[in-house]
Amino acid sequence: MKKINVENYGPWALITGASSGVGREMAREVASKGIHTILVAREKTSLETVAQEINEKYQVETRVITLDFAQPDAVKTVIDTCDGLEVGLLANCAGYALSGEFTEHSMEEEIALLEVNVKAPMQLALHFSKEMKARKKGGIIFVSSIMALGGAAGWAHYNATKAHNLVLAEGLGEELRAHGVHVIALTPGSIKSGFQSRSRTKSMFGALSPKRVAKCGLWMLGTYKRTHTAGLMNKIIALSTRLTPRWINTKIFSLVVKSLTQKQHT
Repeated sequence: MKKINVENYGPWALITGASSGVGREMAREVASKGIHTILVAREKTSLETVAQEINEKYQVETRVITLDFAQPDAVKTVIDTCDGLEVGLLANCAGYALSGEFTEHSMEEEIALLEVNVKAPMQLALHFSKEMKARKKGGIIFVSSIMALGGAAGWAHYNATKAHNLVLAEGLGEELRAHGVHVIALTPGSIKSGFQSRSRTKSMFGALSPKRVAKCGLWMLGTYKRTHTAGLMNKIIALSTRLTPRWINTKIFSLVVKSLTQKQHT
């Protein structure tokens, strides 16, 4: 197991979705280890607040990039801003869900979801993993979801995007293992964060704190594992999906999504 520090991962960490939730807690935790942070999110005020807090509390350097990954050239902007910096940690935390039936959404809405949840983390991982591989050290975290383990009516495309994160992390982690680069996908269940307001859902009973998910993810990054599910109940759910037919998992997940969204649409 590798500790999160400058020696093992380098001087800079890039964290997307850093203005709230798991991304914000990742930024705080990484900064507490003396690693400089590059923070990316859509919400400028919230992002600058996080950056100021980190500067004052941990005495590390921060750079703020305010953008929406659904917009053209967003990833290029991030890469250009990081030019010349040794980014040894990448935490892909930005993401959201579109609630409702797939056929109710416009093409533009679904493509935007794909850009944010799939294309951006893939592009960032591709760019920075090459640099990490050359240096023989580094780490990449994908914030996937327990919903990646099955389909669900009401979140058909969201679950698919998170499945992409999960499987990409597993394969990439195996490729980079021999080069000293660790990759892990986090598959949390419900988290108390800004996800609920954007996806028009409510938190499940027993929802985890973003801090717990972030700390668990960073702690497990330097191990042999390719995925990690925080929380006992979530671990049981993840295990159960391996023991039941996929069509049953889809039925169960669909009921869960319905319970999370039904009061939001009435």
